[in-house]
Amino acid sequence: MQMATMKNDAHQENMRMKRESSPLELDLPSALEQVNNLCNDCGACVKNCAFLQKYGSPGQLAKELADGSAANLSRAYECSLCGLCTTLCPQGCDPSGMFFQARRQANADLGDDKRHGVLRNYEAQGTSPRFTWYALPQDCDTIFFPGCNIPGSRPEIVKLLFQHMQQVIPNLGVVMDCCCKPSHDLGRTDFFREMFGELRSYLLDNGIKKVLCACPNCFKVFSMYGGGLETEMVYALLDANELPQAEKVTGEVCVHDPCPLRNESAVHEAARSILRKKGLKIAPQRRERKKTLCCGEGGAVPCMAPDLAKKWPEIRVKDIQGRPLVTYCAGCALFLGRHTPTHHLLDIIYKPKETLDGRVKPAPSPITYWNRIQLKKWFQRNLPAEAARERSLPYGASGESAGGAGFKGALFAFAGGLLCGFKKIK
Repeated sequence: MQMATMKNDAHQENMRMKRESSPLELDLPSALEQVNNLCNDCGACVKNCAFLQKYGSPGQLAKELADGSAANLSRAYECSLCGLCTTLCPQGCDPSGMFFQARRQANADLGDDKRHGVLRNYEAQGTSPRFTWYALPQDCDTIFFPGCNIPGSRPEIVKLLFQHMQQVIPNLGVVMDCCCKPSHDLGRTDFFREMFGELRSYLLDNGIKKVLCACPNCFKVFSMYGGGLETEMVYALLDANELPQAEKVTGEVCVHDPCPLRNESAVHEAARSILRKKGLKIAPQRRERKKTLCCGEGGAVPCMAPDLAKKWPEIRVKDIQGRPLVTYCAGCALFLGRHTPTHHLLDIIYKPKETLDGRVKPAPSPITYWNRIQLKKWFQRNLPAEAARERSLPYGASGESAGGAGFKGALFAFAGGLLCGFKKIK
């Protein structure tokens, strides 16, 4: 009996080590093995996930995925990849990782799904020469990576934030580019490796040691794959230094922690500390921090299963009981904002009263694309750079052409995105 227990403990430890490996170093068979060996159908994850309630427990789905059929593999695109199931599992099982590997296998076997075309084209624009700009001042070892959404929806705040951080880091650089997490999450592994690998190599070759992210998804990508680069969310830097000058406010809010940051307790604390410094009280929730929910936009689910995507904000709305909601992800703010008043933390920092009064609105599409181009021009005028470039790497094997699509193509792509429930990719 003791020998069996020791063997089981060793097996579980081995499975945990596999779970902690880079997802791109694993494959579907190893993920299926992990779930098959550890899942005991306890239901801890199922009762908290509409996707699992619809299709079955991770153990059941692992058996179905083993047949490799197109129908079963494609089902993984209805999972939000939020990681809540993995967090809640008492056995150390990683269902979210299994569904990610199923997506990779689906893409390898079936190719790109046309329903994700809008998302791929959005990413193509974000990595094109028109929208990218790298500016590294002399002696720069830290860059600000604002991501795709905030430069378009809140360009003036990006300017103010950058200038404020320059007071702490005088030689701060900027990189306007896409981290390519959309392709990562869609299972387009070779393309993601090519694009993010080139971005990372450029930064390392130019002496960059640290990346400051405003987007939780960018933070996750750099944290997982940016070996040699330290990654930090801007809120930790803001909280550790004097906040930008703005009036204080009063009231009580709830915080929605973005699911890519569910394991980043330091970021959770920094966000809440900033809110308290602004004069706000924070109402605790059962589903926050490590146990936070997806906003509904994660994993590109709105393009595949909009009814499932809507389940997440419905739960969040019930939890907050009419209180204002604050998040620090632009995509979460936009998606949840369709269901309940939701504010971005950066808006609270710079315009607290107007934001809580509902008078601050992020720029809508297609103005976001125009704003990104104008912000790029502002950096070109105002940030002297010893090393500078626009991204020129071809978009790759998908068939989309960022350069050929142009600005007009970007507008049509974004309009199409609205039709499938997307206003910002995750």
